[in-house]
Amino acid sequence: MTIPAGRPILRAMRRAAFLALLVLLGACTDQAAMQRRAYLASFVGQDEADLVRALGVPTRSFTVGADTFLAYDNRHIEVLPGFYTGPWWGPGWGWGPGWGGWSPPVIVSRGCETTYDIRAGKVVSLAMRGPDC
Repeated sequence: MTIPAGRPILRAMRRAAFLALLVLLGACTDQAAMQRRAYLASFVGQDEADLVRALGVPTRSFTVGADTFLAYDNRHIEVLPGFYTGPWWGPGWGWGPGWGGWSPPVIVSRGCETTYDIRAGKVVSLAMRGPDC
């Protein structure tokens, strides 16, 4: 049995298109994260009252010496759906139905904590921590 000459090229083109799509989607995600970081960094140099007006009441606040720190938590939960793994047919365990079925959904907690340093009523710096920053 011979394979038509066009098949390997078609498969390679499909793989290349799929990889290009993944790269484009990744670029969109990075662009949104960069815009959010730029928005949050725009509060450096502004008054503490302007920060609270724009972002709301902080999740936590604490004072160390002359500095006050305001922490904002941005957390969300994603549920990744399960998928059908199908029956297993093949050598190794013998021929016949093997382990298969539905995999359970996965719950993922994501978030970013942004902490602003306030000195003399002005925002002097910020620190971001977490997987979604």
